[in-house]
Amino acid sequence: MVAFVRETLAPALRDRLDWLGPLSHQAVMDRIARASLLVVPSLFESFSFAAAEALDRGTPTVVSSCVGIAEHVEGLPTVPAGDVAALAEAQCRVLDDPAAARSAALVARESIRVRCSGAEHLRRREAFLQLLGARGCGSQTGVDTLDALDAFLADVEAREPRSSVVS
Repeated sequence: MVAFVRETLAPALRDRLDWLGPLSHQAVMDRIARASLLVVPSLFESFSFAAAEALDRGTPTVVSSCVGIAEHVEGLPTVPAGDVAALAEAQCRVLDDPAAARSAALVARESIRVRCSGAEHLRRREAFLQLLGARGCGSQTGVDTLDALDAFLADVEAREPRSSVVS
């Protein structure tokens, strides 16, 4: 795989790829903490623990619009998925002003710590359960929670138009 990846690079860049092999989690975290930038250009990624771990260490991070963490972190540099020029430009902005990028990453770290905290998760779950109860499908009606969730989702699907899926 390393040889394949190296061959896909422009010849002038091939010598810049270093394959480190297996590393301990701590070694990876140390590298992320020292990095100037972490980039997650995924075409689909439900959250991105790599981005979360980078932000937790105050490492500037750029993600594509198809990386779920962008929904949880205000101000996280995000570019349209697949837009190579926008991705390059975002990376250059971060690398051109490392102090501002590090400062923004620290703000993002606080944002994700609040938005993804256990307390916030419980608050959202409580709000969801209250919504189920208000719709008459909570446990007080004798309906199992999973059945209530099923009924709620069926109701949402009935009200929301289906979007077409592009493969």
